Amino acid sequence: MPPSTAADSTPPEALPPDALSTRRVLSRRDLSPAVQGLTQLSNARFLADVAMNWGLIIGMAALAIWTGHWPAYVLAIVVIATRQHALGILMHDGTHYRCLTSRSLNDAVSDILCALPVGMLTSRYRYEHLQHHRGLNTDDDPYWVDFKLDDTWHWPKPPAAAAWVFARDLLGLNSQRWGRVQWRWSPWVNHFKRTDPKGPPPTTKAERLRIYGFHLAVLGALVATGAWLNFALLWLLPLMTLTPAMVRLRTIAEHLLIANTDELDASRHTVGTWLERWSIAPHNINIHLGHHLYPAVPYYRLPELHAELMKDPRYASRIVTSPGYLGFGKDWMLGLMIQRQPRA
Repeated sequence: MPPSTAADSTPPEALPPDALSTRRVLSRRDLSPAVQGLTQLSNARFLADVAMNWGLIIGMAALAIWTGHWPAYVLAIVVIATRQHALGILMHDGTHYRCLTSRSLNDAVSDILCALPVGMLTSRYRYEHLQHHRGLNTDDDPYWVDFKLDDTWHWPKPPAAAAWVFARDLLGLNSQRWGRVQWRWSPWVNHFKRTDPKGPPPTTKAERLRIYGFHLAVLGALVATGAWLNFALLWLLPLMTLTPAMVRLRTIAEHLLIANTDELDASRHTVGTWLERWSIAPHNINIHLGHHLYPAVPYYRLPELHAELMKDPRYASRIVTSPGYLGFGKDWMLGLMIQRQPRA
């Protein structure tokens, strides 16, 4: 995607529909023996990561409530936002059935512990996410269509315009835009019947039991404890402000400001610092090109997949990389996102 020279950036252009059949570069047959072993799932690893995220959420919330001091609340809000983001990434693996070996348990656990807490349902997200994989960065990709229609996804931008987009995220002023998209992934769309013909099929009885049970449990806990204000401050506030800002930066790194001519330059591999990988790109989602090439590989084996792919000269010579998210140096994401003004 070439930089814009206008006062503001132009929307991304999709490849023509017939490009879908010409984008494959790597031979899956050549790599399949080495990659096959990386597709094996570890139930224990997934459950341990879920427990770690919830442990941090509960621990930071308890610290803030126990001390009652605003610095502890600020710290808790920041950490909880990163873990909300992490739960979304684990749910993303659930859409590929990469969480648990049992598909029914995969969706049940993904829903209750990852998706429903952040306002989504695994099957709802799956419906669009698999379209995204099949029609990556084309008009058959629902995410790409969103990028084209919403100017907050048109990059690069002048410094003030770029800062304003993220400021609006952090202030919750983009909540309506985010909400329109996330409604499609919520448990309520086509809940009983297919009122939206373009949307997913109705929820199953098992899903509805999970949805009602989860929300009744949360409501019951709030009524019993009276923790309404803390719930708003420590869960809803980060979910509507800092979490979307991190999701935006990560998503731009994954699929925007990139050539997008075939499968090797339609996704970016972002190295990231340890802090960036913990917050902006948790659970190895920064290894995004590898994920798109082999979505059957679970998140905890993506580093091994990347190392294996780097042995292929086609991959190693063509992979689009960025050193990280928050720097302005060569190929760092913030630097790529800022539209430089020509010198007089």
